[in-house]
Amino acid sequence: MPGATTNLINCLTAATTSLFARDFVYVEGTATPSGVVYRFQKPAGFGSVVRMTIYNGSGTAITSFADAAVRLNGVLVADHVDFSGRTAFDRDVVLVEGENELRIDAAPGEWGALVVVLANDAFAPPN
Repeated sequence: MPGATTNLINCLTAATTSLFARDFVYVEGTATPSGVVYRFQKPAGFGSVVRMTIYNGSGTAITSFADAAVRLNGVLVADHVDFSGRTAFDRDVVLVEGENELRIDAAPGEWGALVVVLANDAFAPPN
């Protein structure tokens, strides 16, 4: 980048490498309760508290869940009340050192697509 300072390059590099940890996609459409489990390592440089954003389909009844549960390391993060609005929502969650477990469970007959994104809100640009 012509004219870019080392500080600017360091800042851009830090932002692009540490902002998003993982995204998880879940699509379901069965007549029985079903779920999926993702196991992942806490990314280096991430604080213990991160922002979880849950995108619930496109916001329509056709592509969104109305009744599901999301748990991180056994702690309930979102349930049917949160999904009733069929919109995206944020939660602050705690990651543990080492392996973390994200579990998404859908109620019987639910059909839709979820995207769960973990973002490091603790990002601080280098000086």
